[in-house]
Amino acid sequence: DVFKSRLNTVWSSLYRMIANTNAILDRTVDHNGVLVGNYYGLVRGEALAIRAMLHFDLLRMYGPIYGVNKDLPCIPYVASSDRSVQPLLSSEKIIEHIISDLDESESLLRDSDPVRTEGPRNFSSVESNDFHYRQYRLNYFAVKALIARAYLWSGNNTKALETAKAVIEEG
Repeated sequence: DVFKSRLNTVWSSLYRMIANTNAILDRTVDHNGVLVGNYYGLVRGEALAIRAMLHFDLLRMYGPIYGVNKDLPCIPYVASSDRSVQPLLSSEKIIEHIISDLDESESLLRDSDPVRTEGPRNFSSVESNDFHYRQYRLNYFAVKALIARAYLWSGNNTKALETAKAVIEEG
């Protein structure tokens, strides 16, 4: 069946991307001087946001309707690169993990993402383009917007509005 095959491909591809992201995260727990300056916050912050975003997509595609069956086990939340089988968690637990990852990401990017202080830096530099074109990345503002989206999807309209307003005011 073509539909089942495509569905399985999407599932496998998203979890493969999560595994790759977790490999980065596992190696950046203690940055040991490898990721210095803003690099640590940017790399780890973006990776946490990517992991949360991929799980959020999986939850929306394969999970139950949140307002109807949020306690129903649906997908695993994979938070390390080991190959152990993870248990299926409820939508409510998955959203908690997503928001936790996004909160940590936002905290790291708040102090390291130059998009907050210098804007998108939409130009090339002779020395280095490392921190340029941040508007095309999963930057600080995108993470804040994703937090608002996760709150909204889970029915927490108050937190969603509060977070969305914070993005608008700061951006």
